Amino acid sequence: MLTFLVGSVSSVNAFTPMHLNNHMSSSPNQHVALKATEEVETTAVMEVTSNDDSSSSSSSTAVLAAVEVNDEDVTYIMSEAMPWMVKQNNLEGYIGDVGFDPFGFSDRYEMEYLREAELKHGRIGMLAWLGWVSVDAGLRVFPEWNDVNVLDAHDQFSGWYGPMGALFYCLGLYEVFQMREVGKMRVAEYGPADRAAGDMNWDFLKILKGKSEAEVNRMKLRELKHARLGMLAFSGVVVQDAMVGANTFPYLELVTTPPVPL
Repeated sequence: MLTFLVGSVSSVNAFTPMHLNNHMSSSPNQHVALKATEEVETTAVMEVTSNDDSSSSSSSTAVLAAVEVNDEDVTYIMSEAMPWMVKQNNLEGYIGDVGFDPFGFSDRYEMEYLREAELKHGRIGMLAWLGWVSVDAGLRVFPEWNDVNVLDAHDQFSGWYGPMGALFYCLGLYEVFQMREVGKMRVAEYGPADRAAGDMNWDFLKILKGKSEAEVNRMKLRELKHARLGMLAFSGVVVQDAMVGANTFPYLELVTTPPVPL
């Protein structure tokens, strides 16, 4: 079997064996047929395409070698986010798809279920980061909590009868009513869900009212990008507070005393 891993148009030669470079021209749009005869003759086709659309975030796309297997051509698309890896086919067509699935979750779970989980975790991440930074910046709901920072609040207010317990009950009660729809997303045999992944019908400001499909998709992409950033931002602020000891916004102070180990 003859296989070639191609990253982008500018790096084709870096991933292609030296003795094959002579068969390839400098044109970004090309179709090269290569034949190799070993024990069994195998025909491989390498296709490199270029995207000239200036609005696209990626200037070029590379396609992995289409190898003839049992008279059927199999084509692998390389990931935009990780051009050294093959893109998972199930990601195609979803908003925010950049081919980032290094662990292959989309091959083991339904995409609607994964998108539902991503949006929920991302929305919680955005709210959690905003709440964490607001408290570190001096915002307090009750005066008696003035001396409590965010990291200490986790231990002081956790428990089944504390503020965090009340939050858990509210979110858990809501999720109980969503179990049926989420179950449909998780198991395809249960049938399609009655709503799209992440759509809670919660647009009380009517932001999407009267918008075209393209405008709605753009708003969804914005939310998804902020959701992903929110998850990373919250993880970062927790680590620098717990491990580094920087607990005052904007977290630029020089920490000279190491924090107490967890």
